[in-house]
Amino acid sequence: KLAILGANSPTGQQVIARALAGGHHVHALVHHTHQLDAHPNLTIFQGDILQQDTLIAAMQGCQAIISTIGPGPNSPRNLSSQSAQHLIKVMRA
Repeated sequence: KLAILGANSPTGQQVIARALAGGHHVHALVHHTHQLDAHPNLTIFQGDILQQDTLIAAMQGCQAIISTIGPGPNSPRNLSSQSAQHLIKVMRA
């Protein structure tokens, strides 16, 4: 099982497509669920990386976590560093 964070991004969608094509089970953390097509090996978690409960749920039972989170066109400049710091904190816990 793989957790893919930032799954709505163009990079995230490519990572999901390759993971599913490779037979992996994917937990995708997304802001908007309508951007992903249903797949039997895909579980979608709607939320934000800064929402601890949602992040923990998305990572539960996964052997690897792939983050494709980066600054978007409307994101505050420090969102990527905040996200990374929060992700590391939650993973350590």
